Amino acid sequence: MTASDPKPTDRAPRPPASAASGEAPTLRPQTDPNAQTLMPQSDPNAPTLVPHSDPNAPTLAQPSSASRNASAATAAAATISLTGQIWGDFEFGELLGKGGMGVVYRGRQISLDRSVALKVLPRELGEDEQFRERFLREAKAVGRIASEHVVQVYFAGQHEGQHFYAMEYVDGKDLARRLKNGWRPTHAQARDIVQQAAYGLTAAGDLGLVHRDIKPGNLIMTGRGTVKLMDFGLVRLASDQNQLTRTGVVMGTVSYFSPEQGRGERTDPRSDLYSLGVVFFELLTGKLPFTGESATSVIYQHIHEVPKAPRDVDGSIPAAYNAIVMRCLEKRAERRYQSAAELVADLEGVDSGSRASSPLRLVAAALIGAALIAGSWWL
Repeated sequence: MTASDPKPTDRAPRPPASAASGEAPTLRPQTDPNAQTLMPQSDPNAPTLVPHSDPNAPTLAQPSSASRNASAATAAAATISLTGQIWGDFEFGELLGKGGMGVVYRGRQISLDRSVALKVLPRELGEDEQFRERFLREAKAVGRIASEHVVQVYFAGQHEGQHFYAMEYVDGKDLARRLKNGWRPTHAQARDIVQQAAYGLTAAGDLGLVHRDIKPGNLIMTGRGTVKLMDFGLVRLASDQNQLTRTGVVMGTVSYFSPEQGRGERTDPRSDLYSLGVVFFELLTGKLPFTGESATSVIYQHIHEVPKAPRDVDGSIPAAYNAIVMRCLEKRAERRYQSAAELVADLEGVDSGSRASSPLRLVAAALIGAALIAGSWWL
């Protein structure tokens, strides 16, 4: 860990607002080098993974025309600079990055003279009803969440037919970039990061929202150590019967997939807790629980293989942390934590030494869960 890296407190901060730091800003989602992101495709020639019930059926299909159009439109939008333009109350600054759902600029809200991040849906995609709905859904969903641990949305609208929204500008670095640069948190810091992310998921879960792409690249940390969830581009309501993505098409980043995501099934907040468990595993060990030469191989392991326990990788990891990770990584959602609030309770209990969440109870639960998985891995 370098001197410039923040040092999260041993106990995650509660709602006081964090101040900006002098770190380089990165609001664009960073893809972990070991992960493979599917839908929307950044490479127009890349395949889209579609699970089949027949184990002998091919698992790779060519990308849809919508995916190719999205990639082309985003690339085109990134080449047309908006820097210096004023759209209503917002002035565009430097380009921060681009993703499958648009481009992000640093900007300024003129009336309040405050820094913001401006996410713009390319004009070509705005003409596609599905992409337009997904873009607006992200803004509306995140705008409802009131948490220090979620990047806030201030405004959503359009300018001359081009949709955009303004969100909180976070002066910090995402965890994927930190890990890529060789940063390794202590065990206590890893727990603190996951605890803060769980606070954000608790706030989202209270509204019935499922993020569906929890990974280090979507967790940004300020200079004071505050962790915030970002990029809700794949968000949906757990109760929504009219999904904007086709059933059977997986979306997200395969290294952090839940088993139900890998099968292309409906997800609920417990899916995000599995993904957060993968992040916790990686922060503690410096490794991913599952790796492979292809997306198909990694997804198969998420669905069928029992992960190695973190303590088998590093024996110095506290037993209670090990147990929490293994419960998050249960194959069947009903055996995981049933809510982010429940996960927070155990993380806080470990931090405070609460007997209600004692390491022995957690370890016992993990051992029972592992035995059940080993006996029914094919389910």
